[in-house]
Amino acid sequence: MTRKSLFLLLCAAVLLIASPAYARPDSKRSMHTGTFELTPEKRRKIVLKLFEQLDLDENQEKLMKGLLEDHLEKNYGLKEAMAQREKLNALLRSSVASEEEIRAQAEATSQHFLKFHRQRLDRLLEIKKILRPEQFERLLSKMDSWKKRSTHKKRKD
Repeated sequence: MTRKSLFLLLCAAVLLIASPAYARPDSKRSMHTGTFELTPEKRRKIVLKLFEQLDLDENQEKLMKGLLEDHLEKNYGLKEAMAQREKLNALLRSSVASEEEIRAQAEATSQHFLKFHRQRLDRLLEIKKILRPEQFERLLSKMDSWKKRSTHKKRKD
């Protein structure tokens, strides 16, 4: 293995292990602090409160509740992606794992996260079709504030 390959592998390992965006789900520094461990019922309450803040009309509320139920029923793959990341981290720590195994697992992990992000984007585009522009902007602002609050909590730990 060349020095360049070793260096690139080491950089990839450091990025995957050290980055808060790739923290373990059971870690206090998880990027999903505040949402990842919520039960579906708690999520439902939070989202219904958000619906009130968006001033939805009757039709919008009906459509948004349908999306909410669909979202809560389906598993959008985040847990699987996190499990794939754990497998990758285990392989990186292993002294017997080959570079091919590590690269294959890294590809599988990346595919799981790509699928999750595409599904998230699809949901946001569906929501954008339902909401008026000012409502959608309010939703995005709320999401930004959640992200900032989550980032602030991570830095305090």
